[in-house]
Amino acid sequence: MTKRRIALWWFAVVPATLCGHVVAYACSGRASGDPRHAYLVPLLDLSLLLLTAMLGAAAISALLRARRVQLDLGEGLLQSAARLAPLQLLLYTALEHGEGHTLTSAGFVAQLFAAAIAALVLSLASHLLATCERSSERAAAFVERLHTAETALFVRRTAVAPAYALAARAGVARFQRPPPATF
Repeated sequence: MTKRRIALWWFAVVPATLCGHVVAYACSGRASGDPRHAYLVPLLDLSLLLLTAMLGAAAISALLRARRVQLDLGEGLLQSAARLAPLQLLLYTALEHGEGHTLTSAGFVAQLFAAAIAALVLSLASHLLATCERSSERAAAFVERLHTAETALFVRRTAVAPAYALAARAGVARFQRPPPATF
């Protein structure tokens, strides 16, 4: 059974869109405190929690070499931004339509800016995960080499008599016969 790799950018679409939504409202001077935006903070918290949980699970999986959570790390900055931007614009359009507002150019620019920032964060996170994976593979190879036959030649595994060990450490000249016991 082959494991399917999960694309990391899917988990960043919603938080990036919501952050762009807030930035668009701040740039246009509109208040985002009306009841139509009550969903914003809980949804942002939930989506960031999901993104953080996925990144954490992938990092732990990479470090422990469990390979339970496999994220697609092959994308670069431009590829991630190219995938995020259209989805964010589509989601932003749906949000504005659902709220009953008109679309603004500031909103589209804010979404493109949020997509670029999200792509940068995803690129950095994917590099970190790739580094964790490489480091865990090197550490595992090192541990495996410790248990091979070549390594065993350099390590003494037999117990040494305490008198011999003391003589070797302190030097033979220091060990003299004690004076005779007088009664």
